[in-house]
Amino acid sequence: MNSFTPPRLLRGRHMQSFLGSISLRRQLVRTAARYLIARSQNEIVDCGNGVQLLCQHTPPQSGQKRRVAVFIHGWEGSAESTYLLSSANELWNEDYRIVRINLRDHGNSHR
Repeated sequence: MNSFTPPRLLRGRHMQSFLGSISLRRQLVRTAARYLIARSQNEIVDCGNGVQLLCQHTPPQSGQKRRVAVFIHGWEGSAESTYLLSSANELWNEDYRIVRINLRDHGNSHR
């Protein structure tokens, strides 16, 4: 098996994270994921003890009940994070049901 070695300029500890969050990348991902975003529905999940999480649920394109992909964002992220939308869109195009979860007080879940 061949190992992956990024180009020299991309080997830095933070470079790939930085490049993933620049506005051009964000615009490209949001454009590619526009149908996923448009078909997403807000749902509140009751976790008990007064805890509720806001999720974005996107049914599979075929409408059939098949595979489910659940995404939970990283530190200071949200269900709208570029890396999360990019991955979710790829799987949605493979006919997965997508559930993107906002952890408490992240994204637009403050209310």
